Amino acid sequence: MAKWRIMAKRTGNNRYLREMNQALLLDIIRVREGVSRIALASFTGLSATAIGAIVKGLLEEGYVHETGSGESSGGRKPVLLRLMPNRWFGIGVDVDARFLYLSILDHAGGVLWQRRQEGDGRVSPDATVSRIGALATEALRETGISKEKILGMGVSVPGIVDRRTRNIAFAPNLAWTDASIRGPLETAVGLPVLVENESVCSTLCEQWMGSCRLVEDFVQINIDTGIGAGLFLKGGLYRGTSGSAGEVGHIIVEDEGPLCTCGNHGCLETLSSLDAMLREAKASSFESFQATVRAGEPGCVAVMERASRSLGRAVAMLVNTLNPSRIVLGKRFPEYADLALRTVRDEVERLALKWPFAQMEVVPASFGEESSSYGAAILPIRQLMQPQQG
Repeated sequence: MAKWRIMAKRTGNNRYLREMNQALLLDIIRVREGVSRIALASFTGLSATAIGAIVKGLLEEGYVHETGSGESSGGRKPVLLRLMPNRWFGIGVDVDARFLYLSILDHAGGVLWQRRQEGDGRVSPDATVSRIGALATEALRETGISKEKILGMGVSVPGIVDRRTRNIAFAPNLAWTDASIRGPLETAVGLPVLVENESVCSTLCEQWMGSCRLVEDFVQINIDTGIGAGLFLKGGLYRGTSGSAGEVGHIIVEDEGPLCTCGNHGCLETLSSLDAMLREAKASSFESFQATVRAGEPGCVAVMERASRSLGRAVAMLVNTLNPSRIVLGKRFPEYADLALRTVRDEVERLALKWPFAQMEVVPASFGEESSSYGAAILPIRQLMQPQQG
């Protein structure tokens, strides 16, 4: 609520103020999922007259609609406002060495279309642009959504995105260095394009659609073939000076551990990523590895235990350093949370400082592999509601 009041009381250009306050109300309506005009005035500190004028515009433009009635405080029951479904849309693409995952979400958070298209290994940026363009064309044809209703396209990549140029500075799993896909993709699809790190996109998904809608300080750790994190601190995404914040896969958890591609030994990624577990267990797939762990095969159980303890050590360091209210374990982790979560939590409790540990929780993410694609689709949508955030 404090954030919303600060935004509402900014001064300056009248048009800017109107747009900011409109975005502010949309954000509150999104988060609260049914809120009255009276409540909007209370949350923001804006006058009833100002709220009425802004809401009138939002209704006329089809951003929100009136639905149902709230609890009466003595007079007429207040009319509730919600985001209008199927009015404006965002396209999200998760680029992985193994697949493309494309989703279309409406600005109310509804998933209208999604598809995972398998790949055949690393492909060039140009080939990726072509594949995305073809898949987006297919999605729009099948849904019948006109391009005029698409707010833009977000692209999630497994690497460091330069905050200044929005180029992909380094994506080791794709073998890309200083790759630019934003401009070529805008030309190919005819839409504004936003590029972001895949863990940041998953974090945005959890904050908009998952368990962290009202959480101001949390960290989402994505566990997949690699490990990365998104930091949501003080009510906003934190990317660091150059955009590399969240590289938790390179926290050293074992001094004498395996050699990492970064040159160090014992990085979290060498012990707790899916690739690391498969190598150590000599398993052919993660699905078969999970099956053997559930069957109680001692060697595979030991691999899972070691990976879970290592993850717990890294989480404890984040608890001590950042003092979040929640650590969310995402991407592939929800698939095997029943095998690992207790060990992770026990290790965090053993190593974290008691006071910050008592104020936080470690939970599986609400979404799995699709989370980065959903978060990428949210990137253009959130500019309606949080235009001051990049």
